[in-house]
Amino acid sequence: RKAEFTFTLGLAYLMDGAYAKGVERLEGFLAEHPGHAETARAENLILQGKVFDALSRIDAGEYDQARTILAGLAETTSEPQVVAFTEALLGQLEVLGRPAPAWAARWLGETPTSVKALDGEVVAVAFVNPDSAQSGEVARRLEALRKEHGANGFENVAIVSQPNDQQEADEAEVRAWAETHGLTYPIGIDRGGRTTFDVYKAERTPWIALIGRDGVVHYLGEYDEAEVSNKIEQLLEYAN
Repeated sequence: RKAEFTFTLGLAYLMDGAYAKGVERLEGFLAEHPGHAETARAENLILQGKVFDALSRIDAGEYDQARTILAGLAETTSEPQVVAFTEALLGQLEVLGRPAPAWAARWLGETPTSVKALDGEVVAVAFVNPDSAQSGEVARRLEALRKEHGANGFENVAIVSQPNDQQEADEAEVRAWAETHGLTYPIGIDRGGRTTFDVYKAERTPWIALIGRDGVVHYLGEYDEAEVSNKIEQLLEYAN
C-alpha cells in the first residue's frame, strides 16, 4: 500500500504541474520498490515529467535550469523520441536566453536594419517562405500585431529563407509577395537561403523568434497565435 501511495502521489504531482516533485517521488518509488508492477509506467512518467519540467522552465525564462534538466536527460535515456526531442531543445537553448544573433540578410529597400538598430524594442523575427501559404498568413498576423503594439515599442522583421533549396530568394518575387500581403515592416533575404535560419535553430518555415527589450531571445518556435501574442505582451510589460 505504501508503494501504491508513493506512485499515486508522484502521478498527482505531475498532473498538477509540479513536475520536479513528481519526478522525485517516482524516482523514490523505483528505488524503494524494485520490480513493482508499475515500474515500467513510472519510468515512462519520469521521462515525461523531466521533459515537461524543462519546457515549463523555458516558458518561465529559467533557461539554465532547463539546460541542466535536458543535459541530464540526454545522458540517462536511450528512448529515440526523447533523445531527438531533447537534442532539439538543447539546440534551441543555444539561442534562447542569450543575446540575439546578428541577421545575415540582404534587405529590401535602401535602409537595412539589424539587431543593434532595434535595441530596446521587442522584435518578432519571422522566418518565412513566399511559396508557403502559411508564411503569408503569419506575416499578415504579425503586421496586425505591429499596428496594435507598434506605439509601445514592438517591431517585426521578416527574413525570407529557403532552407530546402539553399539558395537566396529572388528579390522581385519577394517584393511582389510583400506587396500582396500589405507588409510594411523590414524584409530581408537570408544569405545563402538559410544562413540566419540555421543560426536561429529554425526547423521549418514559418518560424518565429521573439527578442526582448534586453536584446535576449525569449521565444523560438512555430507560430501559435495565443502563445506568441501573450509572450509579446509579457515582453512589452503589459502583463505583470
